[in-house]
Amino acid sequence: MQLDINKIVINKRVRKNTGDLSQLAESMEKYGQMHPVIVNKKMELISGYRRMQCARQLNWKTVFAIVVDINSEPEKLAMELEENLRRKDFTEEEKIEAFKKLAKLSRPNFFTRLFKAIALFFKGLFKPGR
Repeated sequence: MQLDINKIVINKRVRKNTGDLSQLAESMEKYGQMHPVIVNKKMELISGYRRMQCARQLNWKTVFAIVVDINSEPEKLAMELEENLRRKDFTEEEKIEAFKKLAKLSRPNFFTRLFKAIALFFKGLFKPGR
């Protein structure tokens, strides 16, 4: 659900250093918010502090959020830790392979471009009603 960004309460966080937010903000501006923030029913932020900071930098009025029924300090802290510890970054090999694939998909080779051009040409010649 979309929540008013100004109604989300950000209490003391485990993370002290948000790091450089420019790349995350650029991604959010280009693709939108891919992962929701997590808040409890009191509208206290449980996870997604960096996303919230970027949303504010981008002057967003709302963010996509999941509301959970968690209120105890140990549960909130456990959930914040869980989100930040259980993910796994790509290996260097996986990054290289993904970027190569993206480059190939973004710039089709000569034969692919030629085939598409020929297909468009013949599609134009054989329109219904000609």
